[in-house]
Amino acid sequence: MDAAEDHDVQLLQASVELLDSYSTLAPSLVRSKLGNLHTIANTSLVNRLIVLLEPFQESPQLLDPHLLRFITPLTDALVEYIRCIATLSTTEPTDAQCTLPVAIAKLLYTLIKIRGHKIISRFLPNEPFLLEPVSALFMRAHTIGIDTSWELRYVLLLWLSHLLLAPFDLSTISENSDVGTQEKQAVLEGTGLDVSALPSLCRRLLALGVEYLSSPGNRENDAAALLLIRISLRKDMREIGLLDALTNWGLGVVRKKSTDITSRHLFLKTGVLTVLAGVLAQGESEVVSSYASSIYELVQELQDGGDEPGADWTSAGIRRLGMKIYRHVALLALGSEDAAEGVVEDVIERLLNSLGDRDTAVRFGASKSLAVVARKLDPDMAGDVLEAVMGIYEEDVLLDPPVPKDNQRQRRILSAVSPERWHGATLTLATFLRQRAVRTTEVLEHVLNCIIEALSFEQRRATFAVGGNVRDAACYAAWSLARNYTTTELLAAGSIIVPSTTFNHPRTIPQILATELTIAGCLDPLGNIRRASSAALQELIGRHPNCVQSGIPLVQAVDYSAVALRRRSVIEVSQHAVELEMEYWHGLAFAFITGWRGIGASDDEGRKLAAAGLKGLVSVDHPSESDSSWSDRIRVVLDTLITRILTEGSKHIEIFHGGLWALSTLLDGIRASRSPTTVLTLDHVHTLTTTIFYRLSGKEFINPILRPDLVSESAARLVNAICSFSSAFPSSLVLQSATLRKFTAIIEAALLLTKDLLTEQAILATHPLFAVLNQKNRDSLIEGWTTRTISPSNRFRGPVSALAEVAEYAVGEGHKDGLRNLISALISAATKQGDIEMRVTGIKALTRGVIAKGLGGLMESEITKTVEDALEDYEVDLRGDVGSWARSEAVAAVIAFHQLQSQSSLSSTPGSGPTAPPVPLTSPFAPQLARIALEKLDRLRLISASSLLPEPLPPVASQEFFHMLLKTFTPHQHLISSAITGVASATGAGSDSVMQTARRALISYVTNCSQDMRREIARAVKDTFKKAVAKGVSGERVVVAVLESLGLWVEAGVVGVGVFAPSGEGEIDMLEALKEMRSIFITTQKAHFKTGSIAKLEAAVHVYGAIAIDLLCAPADQDVVEAKKKLLLEVFAKLVSLLLHPFPRVRVLAAETAWFVINELEFEAGETGERWKKMKETVEMMEWAGAVKGKPTEAVGSLKREMGHL
Repeated sequence: MDAAEDHDVQLLQASVELLDSYSTLAPSLVRSKLGNLHTIANTSLVNRLIVLLEPFQESPQLLDPHLLRFITPLTDALVEYIRCIATLSTTEPTDAQCTLPVAIAKLLYTLIKIRGHKIISRFLPNEPFLLEPVSALFMRAHTIGIDTSWELRYVLLLWLSHLLLAPFDLSTISENSDVGTQEKQAVLEGTGLDVSALPSLCRRLLALGVEYLSSPGNRENDAAALLLIRISLRKDMREIGLLDALTNWGLGVVRKKSTDITSRHLFLKTGVLTVLAGVLAQGESEVVSSYASSIYELVQELQDGGDEPGADWTSAGIRRLGMKIYRHVALLALGSEDAAEGVVEDVIERLLNSLGDRDTAVRFGASKSLAVVARKLDPDMAGDVLEAVMGIYEEDVLLDPPVPKDNQRQRRILSAVSPERWHGATLTLATFLRQRAVRTTEVLEHVLNCIIEALSFEQRRATFAVGGNVRDAACYAAWSLARNYTTTELLAAGSIIVPSTTFNHPRTIPQILATELTIAGCLDPLGNIRRASSAALQELIGRHPNCVQSGIPLVQAVDYSAVALRRRSVIEVSQHAVELEMEYWHGLAFAFITGWRGIGASDDEGRKLAAAGLKGLVSVDHPSESDSSWSDRIRVVLDTLITRILTEGSKHIEIFHGGLWALSTLLDGIRASRSPTTVLTLDHVHTLTTTIFYRLSGKEFINPILRPDLVSESAARLVNAICSFSSAFPSSLVLQSATLRKFTAIIEAALLLTKDLLTEQAILATHPLFAVLNQKNRDSLIEGWTTRTISPSNRFRGPVSALAEVAEYAVGEGHKDGLRNLISALISAATKQGDIEMRVTGIKALTRGVIAKGLGGLMESEITKTVEDALEDYEVDLRGDVGSWARSEAVAAVIAFHQLQSQSSLSSTPGSGPTAPPVPLTSPFAPQLARIALEKLDRLRLISASSLLPEPLPPVASQEFFHMLLKTFTPHQHLISSAITGVASATGAGSDSVMQTARRALISYVTNCSQDMRREIARAVKDTFKKAVAKGVSGERVVVAVLESLGLWVEAGVVGVGVFAPSGEGEIDMLEALKEMRSIFITTQKAHFKTGSIAKLEAAVHVYGAIAIDLLCAPADQDVVEAKKKLLLEVFAKLVSLLLHPFPRVRVLAAETAWFVINELEFEAGETGERWKKMKETVEMMEWAGAVKGKPTEAVGSLKREMGHL
């Protein structure tokens, strides 16, 4: 129901750009740059144009000024195509193409979908000579795409029906051609029509109309029906007898019983009824009146037999057409003196019964028909019809209490009424008002009461609610009343009291309607209802000025765009409205409290929004109002709210939840108001502290049927508000010991729920509760929560968070052990293995309750160790890297710790801002933060880097981000290893985009570094890798990340002989470089020793290949050639040994890598080169993905023998 921004505003802002884009692209669809007509169009271009037009469905009026220039080029191109079709190329379109007529039809249909066929038809060419060539297109169905495009069939049929309006006899423009029409003309045989007497064009059009009349697509069906209606009603065709024949044929088709379930007989019947209804609607009375009785009898037969299984009347389409036929039959009967008696009465009865039809289209047709017929009746009979419609609002209505006592007001209960009948009745009232069929003031008052009752109609079902269509129809009725009746007529009723409102004083009809529309516009849960209410309110105030209090400001407040978002309409718009007049204040306040749209809303968020809106009403002050009158007003609201909680809240948990939440926000509003101490009476205090919680026995927090989620958060929220009020104004709200015990029990029970969302309000309530408890009770609660938290079997996170809220109450004289125990409990939660949610809660509690409050001095080393461990939390489960939750909270803890340390220096520095400086790079946490700032997760990189760097950061997923951090961290000896570990995570284990970005950034940075810095980075990579492998299982995460990246780093020159011993260095440095590379080689072997991880093995093979190529490319003096060759042979020997690995993927990759290495050596002269070539041939000949035994073993043995001679 809420959106980031109003769609209509977005469309209005983007409409110019959309229209310009369409105008730019559309010409290229139909013509080339030289103006030549295309015969084939690209489907992608057509779809792009459709995408540009479809957003205008929400605001179709924006297209009106542009329709002519949009449609004319399309229709001109289509006419030119038709004229030149014989000479045009017949190239078959590919799957990505379509014919030009199909493309044009798709665009025209999109415009029809937006603006309706009646408007678009006006822009179609209407030259009569086009009838023949357009109808002849169906003879070329395959060539131009008619057989595959229903849009083209629909547009052509619609165009033909438009051309039939030509005022010329069809015989004068008809050619003698009956190709393809004989089969369809046979359906008119037996109707008394001489088909041969019809013009050939007429026969062709009849064939087309009959063929597509049974189409399953509603669009083709409607266009074909319109074609048959237009041709049969032409004067020249009537004289030949076509109308008689077509009507008789239609009656026979509908009466015919079909047992073929797979046939299109039902679609044909629907199409035929559309034709018959259209004939009655569009034909002149003297022409079609003779057919009315037979068509009426036909529909009667359909309806009266509609209860039979499989009867045609079960179709919603046929019932909708039946309503339309009833309307025109009744109108013809009223206009005829010799019409059969009882026809109109029978039609009205059938229409009234159809108001409760299960399909909306049928109800809408029945309501429209009733209103149109009633307008033609004499006043007395029309009044009877209107009274019958309004009688629907009294059907199945229950009264509570059934028998009132002493002027007691009865409440209408609508749970048993039919929402379909209410919808139909409301639509009928709207249509009556639209046509000014309500003629007396007394009836108008009754109609107003029905509208207002429908405006707040809702029925709750088990999992959903119905009634939105009834409220929407009520808005339409209110709009019709405002638009079609004069101010004098509305004011003629004077000041009245409408029973369906909450007001007991008389008001005028415009004022009553304005107040109720304001309530609906602010509080209705459906956005379309709020907007419809706003539109009706605007119409009311615009048509009837000076009849509504603060009319213009009210329209500006309850604006059509402002009410689009539910949160804004409930909180902001409602407050703007109530600030205008007390009329709207009372209406909205009681709607919040007593209605289903306020605290009785069906959704949890709706009830909370209503409570927030009610709080805003408390702060509203009117200039003429004194403190006492304000207090009286708030007191009435408070009394009404409490009464509903105590009555309905005991039966409905949703109302109990909404009531307590609203009562909480109301108390908060009173506490912050201008006169908080004058509102609460002794009765209020007693109710708040005792009566309001009478239904709670403890099981509501345990039994899932009783919705513990709603009970716990609402009860805890109210405890929070009461304790906060009592703490601020102890003389106005005194809390007894029994009350405090009950409050404590509520909070403790709520804290033991398992979901964080359910314990949130209880956690927030602990601090206000401790503010009104004595020290003994505080210590008891802290001790209990501490004991539960330390328990190994504890799974409740609520007490952990609660300890953070009240940690300062454990400080003071004689409370050193209490605070130490509290911190120990939080550390126990933050380090609990196997429960990541508990660890996250514990770290968060340590941050908020201890570190941020400066209470950790007693156990600073233990807290620091806990935070460091959390920064190293990399637990992974089925949900992924859940340890990142703990790392994120640990970063927040470091920030809080540093901010606390820097507060004194900030306060003593002139001009220092409120934000603490970043964590210094000398901090003991800096290495871990540096690692996290470069790792694979965007969210963690951002928060960690922000904590270390003062300057604005580049986008977190950009190459510049990684470059900046590497440039910042690598110059520091204590950070370089952590930076390498972090960037290895990003380059080896991140998402594809992160890996690519991090790799480019690292290579770019290292390439531009000084030689000394490159050597330091290479050594850091080696040392980090070596230490991680030495750690065993605990270092596995780093091992995998570095191994995944190491091959790439060697290939890119981040690590290698040339880095450890730059060009120009001496023999000693070259030997040292070879030792470094040997160390990496040996560490890699250890990393995948006896592993079953294919990914790790593949990464290791990549590293071996990279080392071998690096050795081959590294320059060396004669003195160190043997050392280099020895290392190269060791690496190659390892690749050869992997050719016998059990995993086929590893064998194949090892063979490919070995071949690549040999390929670099095959050009060596002499015996050595020949041996390498022979080894290459051996690798190439084998199928390494096959079985290991046999020939592969022999091949590996051969390779090893050849290597022995090198």
